[in-house]
Amino acid sequence: MTIPEHRKWMINRLLPGKVAYTDEFIKGMEEFIKFACSQPKYLYEKIIRCPCKICKNIKHFTPDEVNVHIFKKGFIPGYWYWTSHGEEAPSINLNEHVHSSDSISHQGCIFDMSSSSQSNILAEDSEHVNRFDPHKVVIDGIANCIWSKFELARPSWKKFPESTREMWFEEFKKKFKWLPHYNDAIWSNINKRASSKTTQLFQDVRKKLPLKPHWMGDAVFKEMKVYWESDEFKTKSERNKENRDSNVGASLHTGGCVPHRLIYKRMKEATGKDPSVLEFYFRTHRKKSDESWVNEKAEATYNEFERKKQEILAAQSASVVNGETNSASQPAQLSEMDI
Repeated sequence: MTIPEHRKWMINRLLPGKVAYTDEFIKGMEEFIKFACSQPKYLYEKIIRCPCKICKNIKHFTPDEVNVHIFKKGFIPGYWYWTSHGEEAPSINLNEHVHSSDSISHQGCIFDMSSSSQSNILAEDSEHVNRFDPHKVVIDGIANCIWSKFELARPSWKKFPESTREMWFEEFKKKFKWLPHYNDAIWSNINKRASSKTTQLFQDVRKKLPLKPHWMGDAVFKEMKVYWESDEFKTKSERNKENRDSNVGASLHTGGCVPHRLIYKRMKEATGKDPSVLEFYFRTHRKKSDESWVNEKAEATYNEFERKKQEILAAQSASVVNGETNSASQPAQLSEMDI
């Protein structure tokens, strides 16, 4: 992505000899901090994301702390539009940034990040591919649409009237573009992503009660609080907690709040290659301290995987012994995805 003219100061941090900071960088940093502090997130939480090379917009600090980080380390490469701080980026045409030979799978990848082919999106250059995160762009876009017109009190995404969800989808269309024949698939994906994001937004609000979020009106906030304090919600919440804590049925992992896609990306960056299915499973389901399983279900799943693998290998060996394959041939290489 080409750096905009008005943001070239972001890469001109140090004077020759690296003995001091340039005047334009100092002035630009004042502009950035002022802009970030004018956004609802700071006004509500008094913290902002840190876009330095180390924090990469993942961690949150006070403006003063973020200022120090950026002066020491510089901005994360390619962060020319401050989208994580409320700035509107130029409209993204999803079709123009997707390789035509795999357009369908990559289109889906924008909205369903279970695919590992996301590295092909916006492939203008390899450096940009490594730092572009289409999932985050889309999720932030969904959140902004919900914030912009949150006018009803409902317990979840699915409880909102279809007209309200469609209205948010229309707002989303103003930020992203795609070919018309992808409309139904994208709408389906947006529904899934928006459902999860709405749940997360509500969780964040409840953690900060009695503070009212900037995107809720007084009447709506009051109604939501009544629901969250109701016996119905408390019973449902307790039941869900018991399900999550169940050692047998729970689907636990070691990533905490870190998305699996980000864990996968970090593993790939550390080794220079895509982690195997088994490597990724070990990383997300075994404790780092003693490599024990997070729970019985995780261990049982792995044992079942190994059992099926041995069955397949045994069947391959038997077929060779019985002459069902050419004697000079070897059993086919078994992939984890085959199992």
